[in-house]
Amino acid sequence: MKKTKLQDLTPGAVAALPVYSPMGQLLVPKQTILSTQHIECLTYYQVNDIYIFTEEELSHTMIDSMAKDDSSLPAYSQKIKGSPEFRKFQARYHDSVSCLADCLNDIIKKNSQIDPKQLLSQADSIFQKNNTISLFDMLHNIREIDDSTYAHSVNVGIISRIIGQWLNFDSDDLYTLTLAGFFHDIGKCL
Repeated sequence: MKKTKLQDLTPGAVAALPVYSPMGQLLVPKQTILSTQHIECLTYYQVNDIYIFTEEELSHTMIDSMAKDDSSLPAYSQKIKGSPEFRKFQARYHDSVSCLADCLNDIIKKNSQIDPKQLLSQADSIFQKNNTISLFDMLHNIREIDDSTYAHSVNVGIISRIIGQWLNFDSDDLYTLTLAGFFHDIGKCL
C-alpha cells in the first residue's frame, strides 16, 4: 500500500485502509473502489491523503470480487434514497427551499414583511416523524453538488434546530434558531 495525496487520486484506485473524517465518521471503507463521488466526498471533508493499494498488490480477481460484493449489498445511502420516508422528506424539503426562496425574494424585491409562521410550518413538516439521526442521514443524501444558497440556509436552519433540541431548548427558542439558520445568508441573495 502507498500513501497518496488526494489531488493525485484517480477513480478506480482502491482504498487500502478505511478513511475517516476529522470527527471520526467513516467516509470510505477499506477495499472500496474509489469513484469520482468518493474523491469529491474526501475533498469536501478536507482529507489530505489516503492509503491505496499499489498495482502490484491488486489482482484482477480481487477487484472483481470487491465489485461483486459491492453490487450485491446496496450502499447505506442507496437504502436511504430508496425508502418511502426519504421520498416524503425530499418533497417536504424542496417545498421548504422553494418557500424560503420566495420569501427572501419577496423581502428583497417587493419589500414584503417576513411571514415566520409560514416558514416555520415548512420546517415543522420536515421534522414530522423523523428522529435527529435519520434527519442527518436524509440531509446528507439530499445534498447536490450545486446546492443553492436557499438549500444551504434550510440545511443550517434544520441543523440549528436539531442542536437546540439536543440542548433541550424550549419551542420558542427552537423557532428562533430555525429562523436564524434560514436567514443567516440573506445578504447573498443580492
